[in-house]
Amino acid sequence: MGDTNMCTDNPILLKNTKSLPAIICLQKKAVKVIPTEYDIIEANKLAFNDDIGTITNRVTSMFELQAGFDKDSAEYKELEYRIMCGQHYQQCSIDRAKGIVAKPMPPYWFTSRGISENNFSEDEIQFQKKIMASHKPYFMTYVYSNLKTENNKYLRNSNSNAVRRFAKYGIETLQDLENYKSKTVGMKKFLEFYKLLSPVGNNACVVNRIAWLFEKEFCSYLKRLSSLEKNTDKCSFDYSILKSDTEYSQSNYDKIYQIYKDYTVLLKSYLIKAHAEKLDKFDNWVEIQKYIHWFQDRCYQVCCNADELNNIVIDICYQSENTKQFAWDICGDVIIKNLLNRYGGKISYPYCVKENGEFTYFGKKFEMRSINILEESNDYIG
Repeated sequence: MGDTNMCTDNPILLKNTKSLPAIICLQKKAVKVIPTEYDIIEANKLAFNDDIGTITNRVTSMFELQAGFDKDSAEYKELEYRIMCGQHYQQCSIDRAKGIVAKPMPPYWFTSRGISENNFSEDEIQFQKKIMASHKPYFMTYVYSNLKTENNKYLRNSNSNAVRRFAKYGIETLQDLENYKSKTVGMKKFLEFYKLLSPVGNNACVVNRIAWLFEKEFCSYLKRLSSLEKNTDKCSFDYSILKSDTEYSQSNYDKIYQIYKDYTVLLKSYLIKAHAEKLDKFDNWVEIQKYIHWFQDRCYQVCCNADELNNIVIDICYQSENTKQFAWDICGDVIIKNLLNRYGGKISYPYCVKENGEFTYFGKKFEMRSINILEESNDYIG
């Protein structure tokens, strides 16, 4: 831990720096001891699953909420107090590793359940709900992919509902509804619940504004990129370079295609289970390899000719937009053999050099070199 002493004449930083009183975190002190190996182990165990990140996110949510209130309002001032207290709760969480037990952040600051557990009056309940930091700010959708997915789905559904309910007023998007001047009672209620149920906070805090600025600036670029991708021939890759000059029967194709469907369903089901149970990465890899070998055996029982089987799985996987993993899992070695034979065994690879490289990666210089695998190792290809 340490403090930063920063000197600057940057006008933006100077303009936006607040002069605040120093915060003293009143807390218990740990008993002074000469730590043994056991003490260090216990400290590490106590530090597991700490709430430092969670507390930081809650305070960040308070900044976003605060941006929606007037600076002289009671809500703004209460959130200012809670934000300052956030530093204290962060320090308490850090000190868990020392064995210090401290009071956590009050639950009613961030959950409705916490509000109901207190004996607040009706007016106090409404006040607490207004400043409850229960949602992450909008900009965090760029930090948490699940949050972005949830928010995008919510926006799509809300947009559809707005158009369906208010199309007779000329409303074509949710933005049209927000900008509509003579809002009806129904429109106001709709927007009220839209904001209330939103999975993210959309108040104009600093980082939200930065996120919106970036989106606005890059919007036209992303649309052009999307348009180019749509106009690009998605089948331009000539996957025949992965195949052998071997014919196959429709009967074998149909049987392998059924195995492919079984592979897709089973692997998807397993990966969902592995994610839910948080399996160790190595154990997860071992289990997947077992599945792959089992499917390989099933495929070779149908078609014992490796080149014929390779052509079947290539046509199954590369004639659609689905994953190509099945082809590489079943016949990856045959695909590599075909590519090497097609290009005379020559492969190119980046080689690290001290100077005059063709390109730089991670601060190191590289140049492309070539080698003939067939000449280097006659028995490379079986």
